[in-house]
Amino acid sequence: MPFIRPLPEVLESKASWFVALLWFMILPAAFYALAVGMVSSKWATHNPLHQDVPLATTRIFLAWAVPAFGLVVALAASIAHAAGRGFAAALIGISSWLVVVIGGPICVALTPRGPQSYDRVVAGQHFLIPWRYRPVVDFVIPNGFGFTAHVCLQIPQLGVYDADCGSAAAKVTVAPGRGSENQNGLNTCGTYICQRRLVVQGFVIDYDTTTPDDDPDKNAPNSASDVSSWSDTDRNLAALVMSWKVDMSAAMTEQK
Repeated sequence: MPFIRPLPEVLESKASWFVALLWFMILPAAFYALAVGMVSSKWATHNPLHQDVPLATTRIFLAWAVPAFGLVVALAASIAHAAGRGFAAALIGISSWLVVVIGGPICVALTPRGPQSYDRVVAGQHFLIPWRYRPVVDFVIPNGFGFTAHVCLQIPQLGVYDADCGSAAAKVTVAPGRGSENQNGLNTCGTYICQRRLVVQGFVIDYDTTTPDDDPDKNAPNSASDVSSWSDTDRNLAALVMSWKVDMSAAMTEQK
């Protein structure tokens, strides 16, 4: 029967390799952290309302924590090895790898998602908009503060952050409707984009839509040639926006 060396003896004999490997892995981990930090930070900056922003933040933290943790572990293992405790040095290295490999995914899995909806106020009325529509506060609306959401006009139940919509999402602006009562159905067209205006329950809903190149009225400032073809979109979009309205009095009553 061949001689089998005890595990502590094997680890102690390979301690120098463990220590060298710990030092060697710090530099690649630092470059990886830099790459993850740049990519995830850019994504989070451009998508601050996405529900996965906390996950991106956790990944950035973990990416930078690994090389920092690796430096501390390498120092500790080197000190143990220099003191003649090779088994301890090897055990420190193995334990640190287990912490990184197992602890990292656990931290990501335990990270809670971001807010599922955002509260926006237009003329004193609260709107609770799901995160997937990216509801951004708009401060440059002529009639006062409002918000801009990004909706898939073909399927209004989908927003810009839904995989089936994405770049097909249109910008939808909701603003106070004072002074706009006679502008319901108004179209203002540019070369490639038309803006359609709806006035619903005292609110103005503007949304962008592309105009076919063969449309003779695409450059007309107040063209209404596509009203019939847009009627379903108008109705669905108006219903979606109004479904975001929150009855604050009812909500306060329920809380009491």
